[in-house]
Amino acid sequence: MKNIIWIWFSRKLNSIWYSQSILSWLLLPISYCFWILTKLLKLGYRFGIFGVYHAPVPVVVVGNITVGGTGKTPLVVWLAQLLEENGWRPGVVCSGYGGYSKKWPIRVSPETRLEAIGDEALLLFEKVLCPVVAGPRRSECVEMLVNKYSVDVVVSDDGLQHYALERDIEIAVIDGSRRFGNTRLLPAGPLRESKKRLNNVDFTVVKGCFSGNEIGMLFEPANLANLLNPCNQATLESFKGMAVNAVAGVGNNESFFKLLLERGIKCIPREFPDHYIYSASDLDFSDNLPVIMTEKDAVKCKAFAKEDWWSLSIRAALPDEFEVQFLKKLSRYRNEQKTSRTTGMSSNKRAASLR
Repeated sequence: MKNIIWIWFSRKLNSIWYSQSILSWLLLPISYCFWILTKLLKLGYRFGIFGVYHAPVPVVVVGNITVGGTGKTPLVVWLAQLLEENGWRPGVVCSGYGGYSKKWPIRVSPETRLEAIGDEALLLFEKVLCPVVAGPRRSECVEMLVNKYSVDVVVSDDGLQHYALERDIEIAVIDGSRRFGNTRLLPAGPLRESKKRLNNVDFTVVKGCFSGNEIGMLFEPANLANLLNPCNQATLESFKGMAVNAVAGVGNNESFFKLLLERGIKCIPREFPDHYIYSASDLDFSDNLPVIMTEKDAVKCKAFAKEDWWSLSIRAALPDEFEVQFLKKLSRYRNEQKTSRTTGMSSNKRAASLR
C-alpha cells in the first residue's frame, strides 16, 4: 500500500513540476518563501555569519539544481577513477541519506551496515577504490578524509547547496530529457535553486541531449552481474525478447525501464521509492521470471537474492576534452591553494555562487 501511495504521489508531483499545472501556480507563494530563505542562507555564508570549512586540499562538488536523479553518482565514480589514473589520491564524501547511524561521519568499510549509511554510500564504496566517508554534514566528512587519510583531492557526491563546505570546482549535472521542468522553485517546481545558478559553476554536464557549452554525458550499460555470484556475468543481449521483472527504486525509475525496453527486453516495471529498503516479500512476484535491477537496488537485496536475479552496471562516458579541462583546472587550484588558504580569502567563483 505504501508503494502504491508513493507511486501516485511521485507521478502527481511530476505532472505538476513538468507541466503548467494550475496546482503549480497555487504553490508559487510557498516557492517565494523558499527563495527568500535560500537567499538569507547564502547571505549568512557570504558575510561570515555561518562558518565555512576550508579544506587544505582541492574539493570538487558534483551536484544539481533540481530534485531527483540526474546521474551524479556515476559521474562521481568516473571522476574518482580518472583522478586515480592521473596520479591523484582522491577521497569521496556523500550524505549517507537513508542511514540511521547515531554517529557521523562514518568511513565506509566492508563491515559497515546498510542501515547505518544508506544505499548510495554503500554503492560508492563498492565502485571506487579510494576512501569513502558518509555523513549529513559534508564539511565534517571532508575534514575526516583530510585528517585521517592521505587524500590530496576530495569529490563530493551532491552538495551543491551545502555552502558550509568551501569548494574549488563545481560540476552541475542535468537530466537532458527532463531539464528544469516548469523552471519554478520548490514546491511549485523541481528547482532547488534558480537556473541562474548554472552561470557560476565550472562545468555543466548533461545526461543525454545537450547544447551550447554543456558537456554531454552518456550512460553505457555494462554486463549484468548475478546477485548470488557476481563473477557470473551476462549481457543485456542475452535477455533480448525475454520478459523480466525490472526493479528500480532510484531518482528516475523511468530511465531504467526505458533502457531495458530499448534493448528489446520485455520488462515488467516494478517501481519503488528512491532509497527504499527492500524485504524479500517486496520482490516475491510469483511468476518465476528473471529479475533485473539497478546497482543501487542490488546492494540492498543481496541478503535474500534468488538464483535468477541480476544487477545492471552503468558506466558514465564523457568527452576527452572534458578530461583535459577538468584536470587542468584542478591542477591550477592545487598550485594556488596554499596562497588562498593562507590568506583566508575566498575565490571569485565562490563569492559568485553565494549571490
